[in-house]
Amino acid sequence: MTKALFKLFILFITCSTAISCSEQDSPELPDNSGNTNQGIASIDQTQINANGGGFIIRVKADGTWQASSSETWCTLSRTSGNGNGSISGYMKANTGAERSVIITITAGKEEAKFTLKQLAGNGSNPVPDPKNLRDMQACLRFQH
Repeated sequence: MTKALFKLFILFITCSTAISCSEQDSPELPDNSGNTNQGIASIDQTQINANGGGFIIRVKADGTWQASSSETWCTLSRTSGNGNGSISGYMKANTGAERSVIITITAGKEEAKFTLKQLAGNGSNPVPDPKNLRDMQACLRFQH
């Protein structure tokens, strides 16, 4: 009896794992004003601050797809895939005027284009954390 129950338990676990692993769906992006959905792809935000930052694109495709960025200061974690997937993007810090980049996702005859804006920088580095400055000052005093 115990052996039969054990076999039944193993069969249940195996079937549950097979069913749950067969789904390729990417999680949906949360609803907020920055989300843009264009059929085969959606993006979590369309504006990045001057210090740089990341964004996520979810691709929904039955076959192969390609992704590209129009600017070298905006990089993508992957530029192609097959089926549903996600892409992490990153914009480097901007020390100049406001700028834009176009991210293009193509799957077969379908295409999605996202224009992301990066805010203008003021030409300086971000303000350092005051705690780190105190630690650095203490270290410099110790060396003298």
